[in-house]
This record gives sequence, C-alpha cells and structure tokens, in this order.
Amino acid sequence: MAGEKTFRCRVMTSAEEFLDVAATSAIFPAADGMVGVLPGRAPLMARLGAGRLTVHRPGRRYRLFVNGGLAQLKDDELTILARRCQPVGGK
Repeated sequence: MAGEKTFRCRVMTSAEEFLDVAATSAIFPAADGMVGVLPGRAPLMARLGAGRLTVHRPGRRYRLFVNGGLAQLKDDELTILARRCQPVGGK
C-alpha cells in the first residue's frame, strides 16, 4: 500500500549481509520467545534464539532461519546480527 509506514531492517552475519529493506513488520525468535516489530515500536535489545525470522515489506515477504546473535531496534532501525543465517524455502 502506498504511504504505509516502514522501518529499516538489516539482517547479517559477521561474513555476509542477507537483507537491508524498508519493512512494514518483522517477527524474530528471541531467546525467550517470539518478538514482533512494527514502525514506531519502542527501542529494544534481545538475544536471538533459533528459528524463523519473517520480514514483510509491501508486496514481498522474506523468510530466514537465524540461530544465535543479537537484535537491536533503535530509531526505527532493526539490526539483526546472527551467528547463523540462511534463507528458508517456500512462501
């Protein structure tokens, strides 16, 4: 949708950047449960668990498997630095 609010979402490991998009939402596995992010959310920092990271942007959805690392949200920018990351097949 035109005019939809977004935030920057970056997903990387120490060796590779997997994603850098304007996202409308993201859901990631924290060490103590799933965390959802929408534009304007309060800042956060969390340890990553293992599981599926889903990022939505207008007209597209990304799915990645992440395992371990950190997630930080500050000033409408979500940065996920994972120990392991790989694309997940399917829609």
